Amino acid sequence: MQKNFINSINILKIALILVGLAIPYPWYLLKWEALTTTTVAFVYVVVFVICTVATIGAAFCINKFLRIFYAILFTASVVAVDTYQIVMDEFFFYSAFIQMYEAIQFAGSAIEQFGSHAYQPIIAAGFIGLGILIPPSLAHSNHTIKNVFIAASPVIATFVLALAVLARGGTSATGMPGTLITAAYGTALATEQLLNRRGEREPVILSSNGDATNSDIILLVDESVRGNYLDIGGGIVSSGLLESQEKTKSGVYNFGIAASAVNCSNGSNLILRYGGTREHYQEHINKKPSLWAYAKSAGYRTIYLDAQETSGRMHNEMTIAEATLIDNFIQYENVPPLNRDQAITEDISKFTHNDIPELIYVNKIGAHFPVHDKYPDEFMHYRPVAKRGSYTQISDAKVDELGIGEWETYTNAYRNTLLWNVGNFFEKILENANLDNSIIVYTSDHGQNFHEDGSAGFGLHCSNSPSVDEGIVPMVLITKIPQVEKLAKLGSIQNFDNTSHYNIFPTLLSLMNYDHTEINTTYGNTLFEKTNDPLTFNSRFRSMIGTEPKWVSIKPSSNHQFANTD
Repeated sequence: MQKNFINSINILKIALILVGLAIPYPWYLLKWEALTTTTVAFVYVVVFVICTVATIGAAFCINKFLRIFYAILFTASVVAVDTYQIVMDEFFFYSAFIQMYEAIQFAGSAIEQFGSHAYQPIIAAGFIGLGILIPPSLAHSNHTIKNVFIAASPVIATFVLALAVLARGGTSATGMPGTLITAAYGTALATEQLLNRRGEREPVILSSNGDATNSDIILLVDESVRGNYLDIGGGIVSSGLLESQEKTKSGVYNFGIAASAVNCSNGSNLILRYGGTREHYQEHINKKPSLWAYAKSAGYRTIYLDAQETSGRMHNEMTIAEATLIDNFIQYENVPPLNRDQAITEDISKFTHNDIPELIYVNKIGAHFPVHDKYPDEFMHYRPVAKRGSYTQISDAKVDELGIGEWETYTNAYRNTLLWNVGNFFEKILENANLDNSIIVYTSDHGQNFHEDGSAGFGLHCSNSPSVDEGIVPMVLITKIPQVEKLAKLGSIQNFDNTSHYNIFPTLLSLMNYDHTEINTTYGNTLFEKTNDPLTFNSRFRSMIGTEPKWVSIKPSSNHQFANTD
């Protein structure tokens, strides 16, 4: 009787775990259907079985504290993996793990944003966690070797899965039990960082053609502004930069639609700050001098205006070492998200009137979700809008009430946000900034996917299989300095709808009077010469062992409509 009871407990534990693992079965089937050869299918089954057995093994550890540890680790992983897959309607790739890891400071916002979609993953995790936590039969308690192997089986399986991830470029863990995926990805990331340690950063060695002038150089990096929603990109929303649909305001040079470097904030900002090229972006990010270093070497004071974070928190992979090169690091601690971009206009006006040559890098708050409350009532031009009033103090979270067919309210709120944080923003800039003594380059970090094609999911950007809309950004240069105007006018004509983020860094170095030939050799073409840009953005920024970057090509027609030609 006692033996039967013990066996029943063990069977219950295994059954609970198998039920929990079976709940996300559609993803296993989707992976199975994508397997191309018998050999690949065989390997997939073997690794799947290893992961499943290892998960069950965790439930039979004699040490209860180890079982608790495994229960917490596995259930958290299942919730994270399965919720991501439900929300994004795509596999939880290694690159998605990297993005989540790098944005760990936004974990609270992410939980709030997607919590309502986690009920099924929580149920699955509950079955698994309960199956692990119930004390097992002690029949094998005297077998030391067996106990050690059982306790170590999840670790062994994690290393097997991590090895597969490294060997096949981050895709091998998809379609596997969610219990081990995050641990395997974490192991793969630690291995990559160990093998690719960043060496000492190079000093500035480009030749200078002269001392810095007294002009300010300002790089405005907007957040989540899709270029073809603005009038400067053929859209309907006023950017504040046009006199009419055909004519820009004085000092404004519109380069039309451009391709972002990446369809996610971290990658684009890294490339903008370190001058990555399509061929060597990882090397440049790891080894080349930063924009700050070039500016200081050329005699500029460095200023960073950050509307997205507060309390000194850094994002977009800025490091303490990088931040030490910034002379004035400004965040808007006591300003609500609604007014932070407007506060930036006041600082830009102040700095452009102080007769000190400055390099100013700006991360605007722009149109980062949620856009429900990122515009005042008087800017509610487009209706109906997404529900307002709940997110007045949240700078970056939450698309929760949207389902398929409900994007109209969100995109209207997005357009209203653009009217406020782009249109009204630039009206103030053009009115108050000293453009006779400054040069502004304006773009956004990436575009947005509003699922106009009816596709499933809630993802707006950072997708592994992105809509081209995620890479569509504006490109504008603003100045009233005559010699720069001459260059900008020619560049905006010959490069209209034919630039990308990769042209910005060399342009800024050119404005700092570094040698043109050396700039071209190391960083590529500026906005002032024929760019011949391929108009591609990278949807696999974290290319790793066994993979290459994944370039998505966008090609504009005369009315700024794009099609994916990848």
